[in-house]
Amino acid sequence: MNLNYFLKKILKIKKRIFLDSEDKKFLKIFGNKNHSFTQKKDIVIFELNESNYAFVNTFLMLKNKNFKNKNIIGLWTFCLHKEKGFTNTLKFFTNFFIQYLIKRKWKKMYKSIGIDKIYFLNNDLKNNFFIYNNNFIKKNLRIKKKDEILNITYNKVKVGDLIYDYYLRFFRKTTFHTNDFYSFKIILNYTKNIFENLLNIKKELGNNIKYYVTGQTAYLQHGIPLRFFLKNKITVIGGYEDMNTYIKKYNQQWPYDNQNIKLLRSNFKKLDNKNKKIQLGYKILINKFRGKKVPELFQVKTNPYLSNKKKIENIDLIIFLPGFDDAPHCYGNHVFNDFHEWIYETLIFLSKIKIKVAIKSHPFTTWGSQVFIEKLKNKFPNFTWLDKNTPNINIIKKKPFFCINPYGTVLHEMAFNKIVPISTGPNPYVSYNFVITPKTKKEYFKFLKLGIDKKLKLTKNYKKEIMEWYYMYYLHNEDFFENLQRKIKLKSIRPIDHDEELKLLKVFNKKYINVLKKLFKI
Repeated sequence: MNLNYFLKKILKIKKRIFLDSEDKKFLKIFGNKNHSFTQKKDIVIFELNESNYAFVNTFLMLKNKNFKNKNIIGLWTFCLHKEKGFTNTLKFFTNFFIQYLIKRKWKKMYKSIGIDKIYFLNNDLKNNFFIYNNNFIKKNLRIKKKDEILNITYNKVKVGDLIYDYYLRFFRKTTFHTNDFYSFKIILNYTKNIFENLLNIKKELGNNIKYYVTGQTAYLQHGIPLRFFLKNKITVIGGYEDMNTYIKKYNQQWPYDNQNIKLLRSNFKKLDNKNKKIQLGYKILINKFRGKKVPELFQVKTNPYLSNKKKIENIDLIIFLPGFDDAPHCYGNHVFNDFHEWIYETLIFLSKIKIKVAIKSHPFTTWGSQVFIEKLKNKFPNFTWLDKNTPNINIIKKKPFFCINPYGTVLHEMAFNKIVPISTGPNPYVSYNFVITPKTKKEYFKFLKLGIDKKLKLTKNYKKEIMEWYYMYYLHNEDFFENLQRKIKLKSIRPIDHDEELKLLKVFNKKYINVLKKLFKI
């Protein structure tokens, strides 16, 4: 079994560092003959990374008229991190060598579609081994409270949330340990170096940068370039990670993925044929609750609305857990610093009250999250702990009074089925009233008490609000300009995990080669 595991791992690494037959097929058809370098002044910088989905998105975007006669430059943003200890140092140098080979492969891939010049945002050796006690690092290492980390800025650019979320994700933690000076110092060093490198790039390119095209918005490597270019009054666009948008325009008021959640309702009011759009949202929602495949469930292997024979005890309250090492601040700061704090304080509060509580794990629980959940189970054995594959439809049939989740899609699903949802802060539903959103921790526990006393109610028009929200979030075309990605429905082949990501170019070639050959007259 161990031998098989290592063999699979080696084969994956091989696929990551060498061109395979599908890569070569793509390069043969589309590479080297569909672009030409120009000496025009305008520059467009694309965020680059090791991703087949990002690659084909970039390839299609470069065909847009907005990038015609522009100098196209790449920015490789991956940040290789080193944890403490001799073994982790050896692991770092192994990954450093693998990354070198990965970059070599992708330089060839991106060059084939017109990106000849690539800047590497992070010098991984400098990031991890040359750390000086400059003022930025010394000042922030004195922080003792987690909420103060979220307020960290660099040259008046907010970076605290990016630092916090990077620590959780890449150092595999469920909460920020302010006494973890090694990790904190190294992340602060990453932050400083990223800003310095961006400043040097901007100085070299001058005032000719017209667009920065980003892939994602969370974590240091994605979020800092996005916020840096916004501060420097450069148009930042992106969106291939968004639910429905392919090319959106970011601003300093909303530097996050997906549409501005605060404007969904007011934007809907500006649309024509509102009833038709509401009915479209209703139709898809009903199909989802009947167990049919719908676009937003593309990442889920097991449909949560297909019933099975798993028995569940009666429930008063259902808690849907998030991924504990995910980015808790992807919509802004919550009333808790992170999901770890939230669940501990919530379960301690509920353990003192006589109420039937069931808790379901997130369908994409990582190993680190699962270890933490097992600790929670041991500490709070009196609650009902449900398997992550327990169908939501089985839970709904038990008619709990209310549910809790920080900001996930399950909140609107429960509300539609008459279960009052409580969030923990900013979430996609904040411009509507069907999800209860606390502004303070005190208010959060007040809502919990009202839920326990069965005093929380959904608004009279909650279903209409949900359908309206659903249309805006999942179906409305908010693209900044027209694009080929939407025309060919590129999001229909979004990979759900790393294994599918490695196979994506094969799917892309099979589905789109003939279509694109006709389109580009090849």
